[in-house]
Amino acid sequence: TDDAILESRVKLKLIDNLGMKAFKVEVEAADGTVSLRGELPSDAMKNTAITTAKGTSGVKKVIDLIKAP
Repeated sequence: TDDAILESRVKLKLIDNLGMKAFKVEVEAADGTVSLRGELPSDAMKNTAITTAKGTSGVKKVIDLIKAP
């Protein structure tokens, strides 16, 4: 349950910061470690996604699996 709550928290923050592009990012959480997977159109958006996830309460570690051109 905690993992699902953390996933939702991260996803909502991503939507706030990336808008509709956030729906191209899959968020998976396990014991405070969050994996981000998907495709974003730029390195800047990828960096925003990673920074956003790291700044989310409860996140201990972020695994970046996002592809950007």
